[in-house]
Amino acid sequence: LPSRYWRGKNAMLHRAINDVEGELGVSPDKILILGDLNTRLLNGAMGPLGNKSTGMDSCAAAQGFQQMAELSSRSWEMLPGRSKTDGDLEPCKATNATMGGFESEGQCQMALTAQVMCHLQLMARAACHPDEYAQAAEIWHSLDLKRGAGGFDLLARYFAFPPDREILPDIKVGVSFGPWRLPTYRRTKNAQVDACVAGAPFLGSCHANPCSPARMSGGGGACESNAAMCFRTSALTKLDIIPADDVAKEHSGREMLLPQIGWLDALGYSKQLNGRILVQLYQDRMNLTLGDHVPFVAAVSLDFGPKMIVATKDATQISSSAGMLRGDIGGADSSATIHAACPLLLVALVSLASLFD
Repeated sequence: LPSRYWRGKNAMLHRAINDVEGELGVSPDKILILGDLNTRLLNGAMGPLGNKSTGMDSCAAAQGFQQMAELSSRSWEMLPGRSKTDGDLEPCKATNATMGGFESEGQCQMALTAQVMCHLQLMARAACHPDEYAQAAEIWHSLDLKRGAGGFDLLARYFAFPPDREILPDIKVGVSFGPWRLPTYRRTKNAQVDACVAGAPFLGSCHANPCSPARMSGGGGACESNAAMCFRTSALTKLDIIPADDVAKEHSGREMLLPQIGWLDALGYSKQLNGRILVQLYQDRMNLTLGDHVPFVAAVSLDFGPKMIVATKDATQISSSAGMLRGDIGGADSSATIHAACPLLLVALVSLASLFD
């Protein structure tokens, strides 16, 4: 999905849902969605990392929306007279004191540096102390755009999502919940680490990357230093605008500042599947540091009597309750596997129509 609402994120999802129904003849209540959903957290998400009780952002260095906007980057497409050649407007490059902004670029840069360093310290502390992070992560669920925070992301209209926690199969109780997932975006990728570039073109895993599990563990000063480097670009914010012709008409024209952090990479399913679907596996692959997103694996099962579907991030296998890889699809005894190309980045819509025939 597009990275910004200004670029038609809601419009693309709305079109995809309509095409699933209109072109494929599949009801929107029979869909799985997975991949990079490009849904961040509401601005102020860093607050709970430092103050669990109030959620107030003690690092905030701006007074009012104008100053907060000046501390953020802005897409060239939003700015009259600016072209693609000019590129996006970086933080502090256009201050306006008469509108309530900073007095100068220098004053803005000082505020930006202080705010970013403070946020990185909070993020580093959270990444290296899971018990403390868990308290903030619970609050983050209420700030997650794909779960309905803000009311303007169309994903929340159609889909439900499992908790952003590690989920593993458990013989005794079905599944067990592990630690909360760290933000899946935005991280330092191998191509940005000199010691990792030497391994090109095979940049899948690199222990020298500060985001690798070997470097971001232990809970001490070294862990926090690496975590700060891992999430160094996630402490910045971007200005976004809901287009005038957006599907979420009640929010059209709304300006907002979004942090570059969240559980962007996720698994979701039509809300009508609530109670019929069991997420059996949900786990990040932290050792794959090739990109600024974290790859994940997931498996779900749905049981509608004689049929069961087992879906993974890379494939969906339809089977019978009695034997894997076999199933009664449309009256014929057969097996099927559906693969998603480029599964780490592609948003794949998987139809479950055959289960309801």
